[in-house]
Amino acid sequence: MLLAHSMSNNQLNIQFDTGASTKFSVAPIGLAKIGTHHTKRQLNLSSAVGQFMRINRRRVSKNVSVRFDKKVYNFKTVASFPNDVALGQILRDGLIGSGAFRKGVLTFDAVNHFYCFKGQLP
Repeated sequence: MLLAHSMSNNQLNIQFDTGASTKFSVAPIGLAKIGTHHTKRQLNLSSAVGQFMRINRRRVSKNVSVRFDKKVYNFKTVASFPNDVALGQILRDGLIGSGAFRKGVLTFDAVNHFYCFKGQLP
């Protein structure tokens, strides 16, 4: 779990998924914490190994700014989950995949509960 902050200084609990190429996705509660945003519907194609391809429409927010490791990053498009998900006793505000950290180095210090990203988020 990565702790991030919205521009209005609300804490966001972001799940880091190393197996996902997803850049950044947000749950409805995360969108409420982020505040003002423009949302629209977009056509989405998804598939998984051994499953049929699915075509659906997903909600997408434009130009969402989030602060990771004291730096502000602006995501041009952010997909929205259809509902909130709890991980243990923590409500997940969003999910960020390893695809977001391709242009830099992400360092975890689990003992001291600290992470640091040196690079550029898309």
